[in-house]
Amino acid sequence: MPPERATWGGPRARLQKWIAAGIALVLLALGLTVAARRPPVRRREVAARAVAARDQPAPPPEISRLPVEQWTPRFIELEQGGEWKALARQLDEVRAEHADLYQAWRLGYLHGRALLEAGRLAEAAAALEPFLASGHPLRDLALHYRAEVAEEKGDEEQAARLREELAFQYPQGTWRDTAVSDLAAHVQAHGTAAEMQQLTARLAPTVDAARKRDLEARRVEMLHAAGDLAAAVGLGVPLLKEDLADDPAERVARALDHPETVKRMKPEEWMLLGESLRSHRHFDRAAELLGKALDRLPARREDLFFALGRAHFGAERYTEAEKVYLRGAAQARAGEPRAMFYYHASRAAQLQGDDARAEQEMGQAIKAAGPGHPARKPPRKPPRRPAKPKAADSGPSLRPGVAHEARVVRAAFVAAPSRSGRRAAAGRRVKGRRAEKPRSSIMTPSVPPGAAAVVQRLRTRLAQKRYAEAEADLRYAVQRFPGETGADATVAYAVGLVAAGRTAPAIETLNALARPSDRYVVSEVDYWQGRAREADDPGRALTEYLQVLRSPVPTHFAYFARRRLADPALAARLAEELKARSAEVDRLVAAGEVDAARPLQTDVVLLAPAADRPAEVEKLRRIYEKLPRYREVLDLKPQEFPRFPLPTPPGFENAPPGPAGPGTEPERLDLLLAMGLFDDAIDLAPVRYGLSPDPAAITRSLALHLGGAPRGSIYAAEVLMRSVPDDFIPELLPRTLRELLYPRYFYDRVLAESKKHGADPRLVLSVMREESRFDPRAKSAAAARGLLQFIITTAREVGRSLGLVDLNAEDLYDPSIIIQLGAKYVADLSRQFEGDPYRIAAAYNAGPNQVKLWWRLTPAPRADAFFSSISFDETKNYVRKVLNSYERYGETYEQAGPTGGLRLEP
Repeated sequence: MPPERATWGGPRARLQKWIAAGIALVLLALGLTVAARRPPVRRREVAARAVAARDQPAPPPEISRLPVEQWTPRFIELEQGGEWKALARQLDEVRAEHADLYQAWRLGYLHGRALLEAGRLAEAAAALEPFLASGHPLRDLALHYRAEVAEEKGDEEQAARLREELAFQYPQGTWRDTAVSDLAAHVQAHGTAAEMQQLTARLAPTVDAARKRDLEARRVEMLHAAGDLAAAVGLGVPLLKEDLADDPAERVARALDHPETVKRMKPEEWMLLGESLRSHRHFDRAAELLGKALDRLPARREDLFFALGRAHFGAERYTEAEKVYLRGAAQARAGEPRAMFYYHASRAAQLQGDDARAEQEMGQAIKAAGPGHPARKPPRKPPRRPAKPKAADSGPSLRPGVAHEARVVRAAFVAAPSRSGRRAAAGRRVKGRRAEKPRSSIMTPSVPPGAAAVVQRLRTRLAQKRYAEAEADLRYAVQRFPGETGADATVAYAVGLVAAGRTAPAIETLNALARPSDRYVVSEVDYWQGRAREADDPGRALTEYLQVLRSPVPTHFAYFARRRLADPALAARLAEELKARSAEVDRLVAAGEVDAARPLQTDVVLLAPAADRPAEVEKLRRIYEKLPRYREVLDLKPQEFPRFPLPTPPGFENAPPGPAGPGTEPERLDLLLAMGLFDDAIDLAPVRYGLSPDPAAITRSLALHLGGAPRGSIYAAEVLMRSVPDDFIPELLPRTLRELLYPRYFYDRVLAESKKHGADPRLVLSVMREESRFDPRAKSAAAARGLLQFIITTAREVGRSLGLVDLNAEDLYDPSIIIQLGAKYVADLSRQFEGDPYRIAAAYNAGPNQVKLWWRLTPAPRADAFFSSISFDETKNYVRKVLNSYERYGETYEQAGPTGGLRLEP
């Protein structure tokens, strides 16, 4: 450690606590609103600060005038605030006045980055030059930014050479993947197909399958452009057989979709190409190719009729889709495929507004599915006693790729939503997983089409007040399709009865339902039990609502329940309940039984009116402080990041991540974090800061957040939440954790574009969180791309209204473009659906036409009834997450007051 200088303000020990607090204040002042790292565009996006101008402190002294202990928080403040020019200028002074420290702590590297961002390119190149020396611990990073300088100066060849060094000498380098992307783009723009093949062969041992597919797809494009059609088909068709829906598949499909190329292809390959084009929303061409293959592939007619129907459906040609589905039904050889065709024909008919014809086709689907056993009314079961959730319950997994306890999409073979909708059927998710690849056969439905048809017919009849016929459908559904379909039908029927004021038979219907295994369905049933009992049994209604609020899963019915508690009709009974529970809490606390008092006081907080809640929350805090596990959560905070002065300046003996393996040297990480360069450390931070214990997890989340790695940051925060007691009140969680769960990346752009177009910025932000986790390079299996997951057809339609012409798929990965599109689209949906956030979110996912149908069939024009009427579970889960996030963003940043139940996650 270098000696301390008197002019810097005294011994470091006296400044330790003050500096730690200073870093914390810097991060809080920034409101955790940094922008995400977005390859291949490498520049840090700057977000607006959360502090009002009048609250800004006086400008701090220049860095060179500050004690060295204050350098790190000042670096972080300038970098996260996007003040790179100021940082570059102040580092000029540090270099002049503290040359020894500038050299010892490699501040020339930080200087080079600041100069690059400030546009001082020649000086940036000079500052980075020493770090390009062989063996330097920061060489891989310097190669990346030196290539950026070359590109900014227009020297593409030098940029490519530098990226080639990075790609091949540092296979574990922080920016290696970005270098490979840029190198591939350079070869495609300036090289030959043979050179792309050579690049692929050299990279093959160190890249994953997805990267290999991207390189091979680029070669298909190059072969086609060079006129080598046979080679393009020979390479492209196997790529389509592997996967129809990813970005490389679209590259291949667009390249092969040429008259001369199609002539060289076989009918099976026309079908493959058509399905890929349909997956990527090129519906017109998909329909042409699938129709062309129809007469040439008699053995695949069922698959082709279904695919052709989906293409017409996706293009909103519902009349044509219905005709194709009916043709498919006429020639189907088995009952299940025939039922599937009739069910989707009914969907197309209903979206044309013809409920009568749709009902006939639903009946045909039910008949084709088979009669089952004679329907009979199930025996009445005694009223359920809600089971109190245990604090130890862990709730659903939130890890990407792990199945949540969400329900299966009920509608068999859900056809692609409208052109203005944003997902294809292939994009629908089952039980929380990413959407599967398109099925090769229509013979593998996830849900029997007869089951989907009977529930939809029940909903249609309820909307027409045909209760006796709807009850017959309910009996049939419960008997013929027990389990989830029976539960769906039961809830739909009961909601219709509650909306009609027929509460007694609604309660009887819900009581007859065996308690579902899906805890989201349990909360839905409890909520409607409460709605049905409000008038005649307010005490029982409160019990049901409290059960919803206690749910160990983040059900959106908790938000509905909280709103019902504010109804004046429940006020008197609620006051009695609160008085009795509060008295018991006081007695238990006085007796020293704080653990017994905790669940009772939790109930008081959940039930308390808004005016009383702050006092009750504070009372619960005092109880938490006496319980070790709860006190640990109250006191949870990130560990201190390394800061200057570092204990030992990094030496050149620390090798960078090179061919031998990843670089995990803590000295390199210390150096980068002390400079505030979290984006250059997102590969090393998780090595040091694990997902447990809790202090490490929150530190990891914060480091990744500041590094612009939102997906990893949110994931770490969600993993941490699994260790938090299930009954921990969200308001008492550390604010840093709440902001990490609900960050505001790109918020300045979201706010500006929302204001321009008339959208609710909080809703746009909530959609962005659910759609992409703020990852600009996000891509779904349904060809939706970017922060707001637009499909290219919708992007072009919205873009034309903004004067954005000739948009291509790659443009959707640009935050500046897609945020414009997203704000405009949300504003358009808001005008179409009267500002109703539930219908807006549902339309964003399933398309406006489908939402209009759900609204038309909703038993009552209310948010809760509409939410229960959403018949696609993927959309219902999507709306839940978006609206949960919407409420939590309001709580966290806009002082909107507490809403919802115990679970903070969306």
